[in-house]
Amino acid sequence: MYKKIILVAAMSGLLTACQTTTSTSQQASQTQQQAQQSAITVHLAQQQAAAGLVPVTVGQGSLYALPQAVLAQSDFQGVRPVTADNGNSYLLLELNEQGRQKLATLSSQAQGHFMLLGVRGQVVSISQIRQPIQDGRLLMPTQSQQHSAGILAALSGQAQ
Repeated sequence: MYKKIILVAAMSGLLTACQTTTSTSQQASQTQQQAQQSAITVHLAQQQAAAGLVPVTVGQGSLYALPQAVLAQSDFQGVRPVTADNGNSYLLLELNEQGRQKLATLSSQAQGHFMLLGVRGQVVSISQIRQPIQDGRLLMPTQSQQHSAGILAALSGQAQ
């Protein structure tokens, strides 16, 4: 219940900020259109169902995501594969200044919730927000180096 209240408060704050003026509302509409056209998006999700959230099947269970992306392609300046010393594979998403600010705010307000990485409309990675991310570098796990390579190929339009 506590997590739901935090997420609803964070979403309300973000939505309120987007609806304060006509020009801000138009910017929000443009951001949503960009997200729909983006090859890469990040959506915020939680474990509890709530009005306005979209169910996303994850393994044996479900998460419930905001339908509009919180980060879109225009927020990123680079994506590259990373392999940890233990062999785990990741994608490192580096954000531009605009994206860095969004990520810092989002990760501070929604700790414990999830980020869903979408590529061309398909969820390809899930990560839980454990702490604020201030440096503009988002590390998303992948299944393997081959999975990372496939995601990068899909981003560049080489795979369907």
